[in-house]
Amino acid sequence: CCSDGRMIRCECSILNLMTGGRERILEAFTVSFAATAADTAVQTITYNGEHQVSYANNNNFTGTAIVTALFDATKETRSYGAIVTFEPGAHTAWHSHTLGQKLIVTDGVGYTQYENGQVEIIKAGDVVVCPPGIKHWHGAALNSPMTHIAIGEKDERPSAVWYEKISEQEYADLINGANKQK
Repeated sequence: CCSDGRMIRCECSILNLMTGGRERILEAFTVSFAATAADTAVQTITYNGEHQVSYANNNNFTGTAIVTALFDATKETRSYGAIVTFEPGAHTAWHSHTLGQKLIVTDGVGYTQYENGQVEIIKAGDVVVCPPGIKHWHGAALNSPMTHIAIGEKDERPSAVWYEKISEQEYADLINGANKQK
């Protein structure tokens, strides 16, 4: 009937006990199988070392940032994820995410700011939630690398909208200004 023989035998045995007839078993199983066959998926594993690794796009980042793609959106799921490692002083341009983004800082020290907001320090264990359409930036401290896991969603629109870059001097001024306030 299906590629998972054990499952069929188990379901057929239960249906046989419940209905007492072979025709009813086939009829019930056919209806059940037809409703779920198209949606049946399997778990997949991408093992460490198999992920695509690349440098972040210089049009959208200043300094060196390395992006390790973890998973991409599919037709069934809209979420995607990546590990982004920023070398000291590396940072994004101003940008927003059409469906929002979550950043989970896993190592180092960094900073983030949303438009008209204060520059905030972020450290390992911190989670940054960027709502849809909110213009913001994030990057590493001047003297420390920073790594985060980025999780977002995609639909038919671009997942990110990129705006102006922040120069190295502007970035240093933003961070130094934030440190003086604390």
